Amino acid sequence: MRIQHKSIWAVGGIFILIAILSTLAILSDNNVTAQATASLSGRVYAGDVGDQSHPLQGVTVSLYGANNPHPDQGSFIISTTTNSLGWYELQVRPGWEFYHIIESDLGGYTSEGATSVSGSGEVKTNNWIQYAFPIEGKTTTGNKFWDKSDSPEPTPEPTPTEEPAGRHRLPDRG
Repeated sequence: MRIQHKSIWAVGGIFILIAILSTLAILSDNNVTAQATASLSGRVYAGDVGDQSHPLQGVTVSLYGANNPHPDQGSFIISTTTNSLGWYELQVRPGWEFYHIIESDLGGYTSEGATSVSGSGEVKTNNWIQYAFPIEGKTTTGNKFWDKSDSPEPTPEPTPTEEPAGRHRLPDRG
């Protein structure tokens, strides 16, 4: 009887080992599918909407995933900071029905607006662009934000004009 008892434990141990290995295999497969399948990218500019002459560096742009549309922000996925050209790129992770690109204003700036490529992303607010699943087949670049400085634009100082050398004005004897 003692031998049978050990055999039952051995068989039970094998089943537990198989269950653990199966779980590890499933988790491993999920990690593979959790890798990025696409990216959402664009630029942030300083100035009026449409003016692309002043890229804005150092702006935080974040990606959230949700199973509901705006205004449900969903769960944080990743964030990045714009480079000297105002460029950002966010890696998309599968598993959500909606993806939200949310731009955070730099201190001293206020959002003026946003644009996305027609038929791909949908502008929800000046700081929020929404994409709906599936992302494949959509244009995922060209998501732009514009921020304007809260400080008033400096008024240019008038430049004093000088008379050209060798020329003199004669007094008016009128």
